[in-house]
Amino acid sequence: STLRQMQALNDIERADFMSQFPLLDGARVDGGDNVGISVRTWWKPSLTVIGASGLPSLQDAGNVIRQQTTLAVSMRTPPLVRSADLSAAVSTALQTDPPCGARVTVDVVDACDGWAAPELSPWLDESLGRACRDAFGQGFASCGIGGSIPFIGMLGEMFPQAQFVVTGVLGPTSNAHGPNEFLDIAFAKKVNTCVARVVADHHAAVVRSAA
Repeated sequence: STLRQMQALNDIERADFMSQFPLLDGARVDGGDNVGISVRTWWKPSLTVIGASGLPSLQDAGNVIRQQTTLAVSMRTPPLVRSADLSAAVSTALQTDPPCGARVTVDVVDACDGWAAPELSPWLDESLGRACRDAFGQGFASCGIGGSIPFIGMLGEMFPQAQFVVTGVLGPTSNAHGPNEFLDIAFAKKVNTCVARVVADHHAAVVRSAA
């Protein structure tokens, strides 16, 4: 189950989410342990203000009343919630009875649905576990990420019976999608070894089922 996969994160050495992000002394992240942070990050909505206009710079600021202020917000939706329904609900909430009779308008620029991977088949769960233990010395864990990458969801709709292993190499010693892009070569070799093992196990399973 999804919760079991999240709980597996607590069993993986050096997988402490809190230690991966530099925080000011005394600052904390809501959620608690890896499981709590995972639930908040992957299965609960979040709203972030990502831009603003109408606010003067500090150099130009004065004790005057602004005519209008525009905010750009990004809302991350739970994987199984339809983005169209949520967009309509958020728009209604923001425009209903605003404080002091203010006028609020909402423009939805873009919205896309999330996606949740199907339950792993027993053969795949066993194959991944064995491959990761051989390559890394410990089992695997799943995580929810890439909410703005829609093509995985498209593949899920096209192939509803398919199993998915979406993986790659990222982390403190790797940097993707940048001018100084680089990979941890040793780690990448281990990931490729795991993927090759899973492909080989899948082939063996197909051969057995056809026999």
